[in-house]
Parts: sequence; C-alpha cells; structure tokens
Amino acid sequence: MLSSFFEEMEAQGIKPSSDVLTLKAVKPDPFVAEKMQLESSEPVYLIRKLMRANGEPMAVFESYWPLEIGEVLAQYDLTTTGIFSVVEDALGIRLGEAEGTIEAAAPTREEARLLKIPARTPVLVKNQVIYSSDGKPVNIVRLAYRDDRYKVRVRMLRQTGRYICRGIPASNP
Repeated sequence: MLSSFFEEMEAQGIKPSSDVLTLKAVKPDPFVAEKMQLESSEPVYLIRKLMRANGEPMAVFESYWPLEIGEVLAQYDLTTTGIFSVVEDALGIRLGEAEGTIEAAAPTREEARLLKIPARTPVLVKNQVIYSSDGKPVNIVRLAYRDDRYKVRVRMLRQTGRYICRGIPASNP
C-alpha cells in the first residue's frame, strides 16, 4: 500500500511530526531528471525533513517534486501535516503507485547526526518513484530510517502474483 510516513505512524497509534530542513529549487542530478522525465536543466523542488515518531528522530526524508508542485507544498506547515494529504486534498493530484527499493546502507554524516546514531550504524534506505494515478512521475523520495525503530512487513500472495509491502515501526519510540 502506498502511504506516507505520517499515515504509517498514525496507523500504528504513533504521533508523527517533522522538522523542515530544506525547501528550495535545485538542479536535479541525472537520476532524478531521468526518473521525473525532465531535462537536466529543468529545476525540481527539494524538500528535506527530519521525520519524528512521538517526538523521537525516526528518518531523514529527501523528496524531489516538479517545481510547480514543490513551490505550493512549501507554503504549507509540513511539520504536522503529511505531504500526501496536501498533494491529494489541496492540489487534487491523485497518487497511484510507487516503485522502489529498501536496503541497508551507511548513513551520511548528517543523517547520523540528525538521527542521533553512531556514524557506523546502518540505516534502512527506502528509495522510490511515486506516480500520479495517470502514470506521471511526480515524486522521487529517499528516506533513511533508523534500523532499530523501523522494519518492513511483506505479504506475498502466490495465486495473484502481487505483493503488499508496508513499513511499520519496530517499536514505539
């Protein structure tokens, strides 16, 4: 199920919040430009946040949006409101599906500092491309989660050939 950090935490009875770190237009790197189907000279909007669960650091969120969407998102209070709800409810963009990966990785220096973990402690990194319901790529996301507070539950159905993947916290922070 495609859900936001805020939706995942609320479903577990955990209070989500975030600290906004960056709101700005940037030149996309080649990966972001390709996945968003943009020319490398077309700016995108970067939103970086420290995601919290019950006030405790849980993940570092880095998200790229088409410029016109990002500029509107930046006008909202993103500390207590999930981005998906703004995109769908305020902007009328229906999110359809995402594809991505989840893997263990070393945190950047800044991620370790923000998450309050030792520099060599692995994080779980979720990278995904999110598409609108009409199939257009609208968001590239990288989330670096504390591995001691987050796990992924996967349910696979052989007869249908589809799977359901949902992130859940490892413990209540």
